[in-house]
Amino acid sequence: MDYQFNYPIWAGLSVGVDVAASVNYSIDYSYAWNVCNLVDMSGDLDITATANVHATARGYAQVLILRGGLALDVDVIRVTAKGELDAVYNPTDNFKVCLNVPVNVTALDLALSCLWRGGD
Repeated sequence: MDYQFNYPIWAGLSVGVDVAASVNYSIDYSYAWNVCNLVDMSGDLDITATANVHATARGYAQVLILRGGLALDVDVIRVTAKGELDAVYNPTDNFKVCLNVPVNVTALDLALSCLWRGGD
């Protein structure tokens, strides 16, 4: 989503706001199997899921070809879950499975900066 607003004030002077928001996600995985020996087999599966909501807001004043103002970049929320599944089979220990799913949540990670531009 993008929104832009520019309001002319007088003779080449204007003020404006640019706002953008996005939602992103990704899923990555990896696996490894060891089945070469039928009495000692193992497997690993790793899945990482990441999702975030990101927003950007810029407010500025512009005089002819010079523009300056403030910019705010915010990761509104970011969630990362990394699932790990390990399985082992051997005659001594039989079949063992271990599942671990830690979840990391970060909220309102932001950066405020000044911006200026000329010669547009």
